[in-house]
Amino acid sequence: MERRVEIEVSHEDEGRTIEKMLTERLGLTRKQVSQAKFRSGGICVNGVRQRVNCRVHENDRLQVLLEEESTSSAHLVPLDVPPDILYEDQDLLVADKPAGLVVHPSPGHYGDSLANMLVSYFENKGSHVMIRPVGRLDRETSGIMVFAKNQAAASRLERQKAEGIYKKEYLALASGCPEKKSGEIRQPVRRIPGELMKMEVSPFGKDAWTEYEILEEYRIEKEHMRAAASLVRLELHTGRTHQIRVHMAYMGHPLLGDTLYRTDSLQRGSAGGGAAGFIRRAALHASGVTLIQPFTKERLCFNAPFPEDMKRCVDSFLCRTI
Repeated sequence: MERRVEIEVSHEDEGRTIEKMLTERLGLTRKQVSQAKFRSGGICVNGVRQRVNCRVHENDRLQVLLEEESTSSAHLVPLDVPPDILYEDQDLLVADKPAGLVVHPSPGHYGDSLANMLVSYFENKGSHVMIRPVGRLDRETSGIMVFAKNQAAASRLERQKAEGIYKKEYLALASGCPEKKSGEIRQPVRRIPGELMKMEVSPFGKDAWTEYEILEEYRIEKEHMRAAASLVRLELHTGRTHQIRVHMAYMGHPLLGDTLYRTDSLQRGSAGGGAAGFIRRAALHASGVTLIQPFTKERLCFNAPFPEDMKRCVDSFLCRTI
């Protein structure tokens, strides 16, 4: 998808080189400047192509082509199922991903991912867009996914993540009720040797940092079942695979429905874990994202509705204690 940016040269920028304008005023990387140089009409002043060592003057209009119209994800198979779009502009698309849907094509899911749905969505609009997910969600996790529609936007959002500007919140249903109602978990996480998917807390892992807050506590006593659970708000400061699921299990409060990280005793429905049968996937939802629009600098906040299966799980409890 073509993305062209234009700025007017101010009095303060008089005499600066185009390269300085692109890197300091527009915040482009040297690689992005180099790529623009080799595009037809990639870097122009007042509509005339120029070299980056040329100097600009007040009231000049500097144009740069960040991405060409032909750039797309044509290698992906279109899936004609409409995605749930929460927001879209010329740089971003924000979607609400349902549980059970993978984000990227992968073995066994080459044609039925969210990316495949977006390829069809853009084709139906007559647009050529490269699918660039910002971050990832597990197949079982529902909620907000952000996609960048050009490389410059993608790199700026990744920079925001590294600087802690891009913030993502999750809601989870955890087994039991933690004694400490808020806090942080800072424990390194690694893949378990010999396992394809399962992770663990380990001193040999990568740094992982999760903040949590208990929003509500639930209890149920019905026939021979006793259970307790908590609605937890979580914020990630790092993005390790399965980080929330691993950290909550490490606390002794794995997510309801999480067959990968729940212990055998909890799976059998002991006190604190018997509610697992009310949901058939790890009860985790990416509920909110806050970011800065990569070019307009506007602060944007997005929220995805609490999913129905997690609502039903909450409704199965008889009382709330917070």
